[in-house]
Amino acid sequence: MAIAGFASLADGGSYGLLESIGGRADCVAVAGNGNLTIGFDATGIVSVCRWPGTTSPNQISYSDQPRSNTGAMWGTVRGGKVEWLPQSAGGIRVAAGDGAAPLVSVVYESAGIVETAFVHPERDIAVFQLQFPETPPGSYAVWVSNFSPCTKNMKGLPSSERFFPSRRDLVAFEENGAVYHARPTDAGITEWDQADAWLSGGAAPEWFKKSDGVWAGYSSAGTFFGAVCGAETGDRSALALAQSAVWGEQTKAVGLSASAAQIPIDAGSKTATVFVALGERRADVDDALASARELGYDRLLDETQRWCRDRLAAAARPAAAPDGVNALYDRALRQLLVCVDKQSGAVARAPHSVPPLAVDVPRLGMWSTLALDFAGDSADAGRHVTLYAQCARTSDAPGAPAGSLPAAVYGTGDDAAPQQALDVQASAWLLWSIWQHDARLAEEERTRYRAGMWKTVEVVGDFVSSWCRA
Repeated sequence: MAIAGFASLADGGSYGLLESIGGRADCVAVAGNGNLTIGFDATGIVSVCRWPGTTSPNQISYSDQPRSNTGAMWGTVRGGKVEWLPQSAGGIRVAAGDGAAPLVSVVYESAGIVETAFVHPERDIAVFQLQFPETPPGSYAVWVSNFSPCTKNMKGLPSSERFFPSRRDLVAFEENGAVYHARPTDAGITEWDQADAWLSGGAAPEWFKKSDGVWAGYSSAGTFFGAVCGAETGDRSALALAQSAVWGEQTKAVGLSASAAQIPIDAGSKTATVFVALGERRADVDDALASARELGYDRLLDETQRWCRDRLAAAARPAAAPDGVNALYDRALRQLLVCVDKQSGAVARAPHSVPPLAVDVPRLGMWSTLALDFAGDSADAGRHVTLYAQCARTSDAPGAPAGSLPAAVYGTGDDAAPQQALDVQASAWLLWSIWQHDARLAEEERTRYRAGMWKTVEVVGDFVSSWCRA
């Protein structure tokens, strides 16, 4: 059945159609741990930073317009001038690695520089490292970032933070060798007034220590040489300040903000490393960054690879399959697990904001549940089908009859598509998915599962049967 506004998500040519409507895909390679997801565009710009789940808002502001202060990116310094690597001449290759861990590799061919990025599987820490092939052009590289904290998705409008700037950002500042971008959950007049007073030299806002929200912070393996915080655009933007080398002149910003820092290059390894952490409070970010600096790049990478190898080794796989099939199986499972929300069990279609695919589409997501069951991941499969069951409507509303499902959902269970987008097939697929998962449970688990699902089966079954009769 065609669904106004979301039918294209289920059609074979949907991806190209969505790109033509919303713009070129903002992400070609991703890494993540189910809480924190990072993604890169085709030029090596970090275009996606989703947290605290795979369907959560994008915590970084990105535009595919050339030379915009967008996402996060590296630059090198030659002759006192910053040369941004995504804008360098020559080829740029961005790809996900073929190993067990979801690593992203960016090769800047003309400069001979390779970037490696990954997310630790058990800590909400993303790691970005530049490897120089020979003597680096200077003692530091430049990292510019436009983290834009957003605390909540908008019902019925995925990637709403792209369209409503007032829903993201509040402050950015550098302090004690780290840069922070933050927004409290309840960003009202009081919070904005406190931030403005702080910018003018007053005390730090009370919500810095007391309130939950979204905090994104970053630091380097060594001590920053300098940092700046500024606006997103214009002569006083962080990008312009970094290009002018006025480091330390402005280290606070309020409103739509961006930042940049001088990242020291280790003379021995010829590397520059940035650790990024996200959390509900500044203390969470501080603890994560301190841990990252203590462990270091090599150990974080080793822990990530070892955890992912063990995870894939524990998965069920086809019997007597050729090596080529097993390699494809591992790649598919690795990508699927990147999209599984660790908290809710939701499975994002893709982490993209453009097209807006960082949502769970029930009529398609049933296949993700089955794939997780086939891989022996009964726990994630069970959480996924349970999320759908909880999203089944139990009472009638205009355009949303009892027993129907939203055309798309967030990990919170809220509608990610307009309520009027009625998808009859999703309800039918849910009944099928409940049955398929039931068949793969042990007997004692099956009894509890059926008891928990029975009311959903009744209301969804009534909807499907009555719709068919109509």
